[in-house]
Amino acid sequence: MIIKKAQKTDVKALVKLENETFSDANFPLSRESFYYHIKRNLLLVVYDDKFELLGYALALIHRKKAKLYSLCIQKSYRGSGIAKKLMEQLFYSLNQLNFKIIILEVRQDNYGAINFYKKLGFKQLAISLSFYKDGSNALIMERKIVN
Repeated sequence: MIIKKAQKTDVKALVKLENETFSDANFPLSRESFYYHIKRNLLLVVYDDKFELLGYALALIHRKKAKLYSLCIQKSYRGSGIAKKLMEQLFYSLNQLNFKIIILEVRQDNYGAINFYKKLGFKQLAISLSFYKDGSNALIMERKIVN
């Protein structure tokens, strides 16, 4: 398994994974968005030994607190520990950039993701009503980035 900062050459695979994973209601990222985030934010990708994209984590870093904007793992690899390793690398990278806190929004009905984030040390701060296009609420969660 290889975790690295995304490059322009990763965009085609990122778009494919994004479209396979997220519906319109979940604000999927476009090709242009991925190019933008590669230049301006922290986008980590994870590949297997055969260079198949297994997932990515995107943190917005042009703000006071880093924000986990998107975490995506290929469906067949969920529950294998890849997301945890990817997030640990993200925390490490954000710490190197001197961030002390990371926040995120997650669908209030996405219990698997909520439990995953809680296991990583995230705490619920608030609820954002009608956050998603389909009217679903989002939980706002926060975690300290340990030095």
